[in-house]
Amino acid sequence: MWRSAQNQTGMMSSRCLEDEYMLKLIGKANDFQSNVAIYDARSQIKAYSNRVKGGGYENTDYYSNCTIEFCSIENIFGVIKGYKKLFGMVNSKQKVQDNAKIFTTIDSSSWYQMIKIILESSNSIARDMHDNRKSVHIH
Repeated sequence: MWRSAQNQTGMMSSRCLEDEYMLKLIGKANDFQSNVAIYDARSQIKAYSNRVKGGGYENTDYYSNCTIEFCSIENIFGVIKGYKKLFGMVNSKQKVQDNAKIFTTIDSSSWYQMIKIILESSNSIARDMHDNRKSVHIH
């Protein structure tokens, strides 16, 4: 398992030969197979829109031994917002008597949906590493 920040391809989807070479070497370091599964925590739409700010993602046309999967995990600010909303209700000094209000607050926090996506992504990564014996690279 390897980890790095998202690459900086920018608006023109620039190539970085050093990144391409690094991922090729990661694949070669695996005795079982040379394929590398790239997991990007963002959604593909967010990764694509980040190109405007200089970001981007790997173009698998240039990373011949790689596949890419976008996990659609909320960014840290969204996770914190959901956490604060849910646990603000739990830690409130006022007892909530209305079950409907409790469930509405839980649902509106999106906390369970975020945890579900994180666990599904973690499961995919573990399956690729264990069952498929792939090297994984995570952004």
